[in-house]
Amino acid sequence: MAEHSREERDLPRWLIALLLGLHLCLGVLYSVIVPAWEAHDEWAHYKYAEYLARYRTLPAGDAPLTDLFGYDQSTQPPLYYILAAVPIALVNPTDNAAPVPNPYAAAGTGQTGVNMAVHDWEAERFPYRGTYLALHLARLISVLISTAGVWVVYRLARALFPREPAIIGLSTAIAAFLPQYLFIGAVVTNDILIAVLGALVIYYACLLIVEDITLPRLLGLGISLALALLTKYTALGLLPLVILALLVAFGRLLRRRALRHGLLALGVPLLSVPAVAGWWYLRNLRQYGYLVSRDADVLSQFWRTVSGAEPLPHVTLPQIGYAVWYGFQTFWVSFGWGNVGLPEQAYIPLAVLAGLALCSVTAYLFRRQTPNRLRAVILLLGFGCLSLGFLLFFRELMKGEPILRGRMMLPALPAISVLLALGWLWWWPARLQRTAAGVLEIGLLGFALILPFAVIAPAYAAPAEAKAPHLPPDAQPLAVRFGDLAELYAYQVWPATVPKGHAVGVTLYWKVLGTTSENYTLGVYALGAENQPYGQVLLYPGRGNYATSLWKPGTYFREVLWIPIESERPAPCLGRIAVTLFLDDPSLAHLPVTDASGTFLGYAAIFGRFKIAPEEPAAEPLQPAQARFSDEIALLGVELPAAAAPGARLEMLLRFQALRRPDADYILFVHLLDEQGQWVAGVDGPPLLGNYPTGIWDAGEIIVEPRTIALPARLPAGRYRIGVGWYHPDTMQRLRVTDAQGRPLPDDTWPAGTLEVQSIGQQVFLPLILQQ
Repeated sequence: MAEHSREERDLPRWLIALLLGLHLCLGVLYSVIVPAWEAHDEWAHYKYAEYLARYRTLPAGDAPLTDLFGYDQSTQPPLYYILAAVPIALVNPTDNAAPVPNPYAAAGTGQTGVNMAVHDWEAERFPYRGTYLALHLARLISVLISTAGVWVVYRLARALFPREPAIIGLSTAIAAFLPQYLFIGAVVTNDILIAVLGALVIYYACLLIVEDITLPRLLGLGISLALALLTKYTALGLLPLVILALLVAFGRLLRRRALRHGLLALGVPLLSVPAVAGWWYLRNLRQYGYLVSRDADVLSQFWRTVSGAEPLPHVTLPQIGYAVWYGFQTFWVSFGWGNVGLPEQAYIPLAVLAGLALCSVTAYLFRRQTPNRLRAVILLLGFGCLSLGFLLFFRELMKGEPILRGRMMLPALPAISVLLALGWLWWWPARLQRTAAGVLEIGLLGFALILPFAVIAPAYAAPAEAKAPHLPPDAQPLAVRFGDLAELYAYQVWPATVPKGHAVGVTLYWKVLGTTSENYTLGVYALGAENQPYGQVLLYPGRGNYATSLWKPGTYFREVLWIPIESERPAPCLGRIAVTLFLDDPSLAHLPVTDASGTFLGYAAIFGRFKIAPEEPAAEPLQPAQARFSDEIALLGVELPAAAAPGARLEMLLRFQALRRPDADYILFVHLLDEQGQWVAGVDGPPLLGNYPTGIWDAGEIIVEPRTIALPARLPAGRYRIGVGWYHPDTMQRLRVTDAQGRPLPDDTWPAGTLEVQSIGQQVFLPLILQQ
């Protein structure tokens, strides 16, 4: 590392004050922009703190404090909730406000909504009142705690690199501007306190290696660990680092022949932990029969695995790779309930920078100039990150989900911040080190400042409302009403052709007519052959952010959705869109749909058209044709029996090929004609029972059409002709027919073949014994 003069060694006080102030301001910004309850289990965390504020006692743990969202935190260690309860007690909310869950909130594309709760912005906006005021004041406690964590990172970097102000400043900036840390520090969750107390544990553990071993530092390590264990049980993941640091300190004292001091170094932290936190674990033992009040089975499984009583759960290398990548992503940027983040490719530059830092730190370890104590601390920090990550991964693995949650790694924030700063800076020339650090600090600040406006706020924004309709030129008018609540006045469907396994885009243009206290589910379906659903999306309108209970009469808004088409469905066929509004409860009550004149249309609006195509292209080279219908359709062949009896069903197959996309949805006729050319029987109708109209055929595509004609029971015996043709359904005008040589045919009808109708007496019957 570069050497600096005494005047340059200390980080300027104004700079550390600026970094702390910027973190505090960013934390407040995040706490305001993140909607209420849109963080990991925030409602359950809040209910725990509210219980303490209201009843001044710990919850019994025999019944959950809440069952909303499927989570309850009442068995967590109490330290964070005691702190958060203070501002809640000052407000003493009596409005009994509670979130309304959004049952369709999801990850993935997020088009069904990432908001876990329905947000009444009138109730939630500033100036806050009641429960929302208490929530935001409790969030400020988290912001202050997170700011203290940044100070701890600064102190650690200063202790390890007292002559490197650039590394000190960048380490502090990484902690101050890490988006995930800002987010966790802006909501009500015990994750922020365990992160800061974990930082304190790492700080004191490192001091035992690089500085003198003193009683205050030993007490600081023990008390920090005890408080962490009173905050969250994941603090157990810090034990390997603490034990290793104590062993190193013990070894240092033994080399000085100070055995008594060495035993004291081991005893003070180990005794201070039960002295501070023991009451909680004894309470758990009396109440639950276990030292821990949650995840006791996971802890038991871990000890059985460590002792060799049970094998390590099977996990594959791809699973480990995915867990590491997921942990990396969610350590940097993961908002909401883990369902709001950056596009996958946006994490790649961060991964490259982190990889470069790791390689650089490895090179630094092997430098001859690196002091041994500093080398030992770097190894300790790396060991702490790995051991914490392994134990957290094991915990999730025991729960059946082999992933690593990045927010759970925040107790290692000091280690990660210092190692990243060291890796990025140590090899720079002394005169450029501060410049490089400044560029990185400004970049991190800008990154943290942009995300609330570019990622968080848009994820929870309701669709733009308007007081008048605004339609693009290609929008199709519709004008159907759903009860007295809303009118779907226009739509768009695109693209014209959608292969199976892909998605069709739909834009719905709504006008709100009335109000309701119910939250209706919007069902949008892609219909295929025989009007069977080929795909669907269920959601609260506005991608979950504009539920029907929030609708305001007289406003207009639009909804853009993508409906995935199931790949196992038969195709090609005509696709249509169906829209419903219904209550997703046992009643499944649907709003009735009427047209502009008030005519009842059913309980779904069906509209639009697109082609559902096979996954593989269906077009083939043009084949020799027996007949051509205009320049649009060719007849390749007909299969039909040579003879039939009166009353029989005449079944045939016709093979057509599209010469280009036909101009209309033509009607196919197949007629049975007598010798004078008079109609005897026949069938007129769209191809494939209307499931695949000609208007969506593509050039070169071959279509096999089965047709059945019911012969009259009293049909006289004789020879009959089969005539085939097409006509326009509106004008009844037949398509011009030519033969293979291009000669026009009379009546625009192709003579597909002849049929011999036999009388009953002409049929041959075999004796029963011969049939058998």
